[in-house]
Amino acid sequence: MIRLEYWIGDKWVPAGEFHNEWTAWVSLGTDNLNYRTVDEDGNILTDKSLNTLGGNPNREMLEKLRIDRPDQTIHEVISFEKDPEYGFYNVKVDMQIQFLETTIKHVHRTLPYPLSEFEKLTQGQQLDWRWSYN
Repeated sequence: MIRLEYWIGDKWVPAGEFHNEWTAWVSLGTDNLNYRTVDEDGNILTDKSLNTLGGNPNREMLEKLRIDRPDQTIHEVISFEKDPEYGFYNVKVDMQIQFLETTIKHVHRTLPYPLSEFEKLTQGQQLDWRWSYN
C-alpha cells in the first residue's frame, strides 16, 4: 500500500492509503501542493511539499503569496493550513495595509491562497470566510 501524507507546518499527517502511487496523486486532482507519497517501508516516493528544497515552508509560501498578490506588501508568513471546507490554503501573515489615508506597516491577517480559488466562491461564501478568519 502507498500512504499519502499532508504537511501541516510541523508534521506529516495521513491523508489516505492507495494500492499504487498513481491512484494517490490522481485522487488529489490539481491540488497536490504539500503532499507526499510513502511506501510500506517508509521510503518517500514523491514529495510535493513546500519544504522539498530543504528550505523553510513559510518562506516558500511567502514567495508564492507575493506572486499571487503582486500589489500587496506581505512581510512574513506566520503559518498556513489547508482549508477543509473550501480547499485552498488559509495563510496567516504579517502585512502592510492602507486604512483610509493611513498606512499600517504591520497587521496580522489571514489570506486565502491561491486567490483564484477564493474568487470562485459565491459572494456569500467569501463573506462567511472573511468573518471566520479576519
